[in-house]
Amino acid sequence: MLGLNSFLVLISCTTILGAPRRQTALRVCDLLQQLAKLDGKLVAARGTYEIEAHGSILLSDDCDSGARYKLPGVGWAVWLAVPDEADALGARRAKFQVEAKSFKALEHLARLPASARRKVVLTIVGQLTTFNDFRLTRTPQGAYIGNGFGPSGLYPAVVVIKAVEDIVSKP
Repeated sequence: MLGLNSFLVLISCTTILGAPRRQTALRVCDLLQQLAKLDGKLVAARGTYEIEAHGSILLSDDCDSGARYKLPGVGWAVWLAVPDEADALGARRAKFQVEAKSFKALEHLARLPASARRKVVLTIVGQLTTFNDFRLTRTPQGAYIGNGFGPSGLYPAVVVIKAVEDIVSKP
């Protein structure tokens, strides 16, 4: 079984030797500031990859305090999905599948212990979907709910994954 460091070197070399990048990756919080403009488009977003109870997210926690859509206790994040999940989430149907090496990378990351996954930064290339009227509200019990994506509709956008690039481990 590959260790995290061996796996990251393998994926990094594959990415470097593979096709050139299509576009510059945005931080998640920068992506969130351009939702209307990027809705339905292929985007590249860079952030920390985390697996939650019901799926996975890409997040940034180093954004300007005035940036919109910060989730309390999380930071700036988008929900991630594979093409087969897009319809069930209300996202636009993707006209692509996850690239094979990217799917294997995601499978490997899912098997890592949570402590190791929380230190993985990567770029996700995929199709972004958002709702024009996203709202996040706090219930009388103190929980947050929204009308977006993921559990309790907390995330203002979903990125349907086409490729995973530039995986590195944070110290």
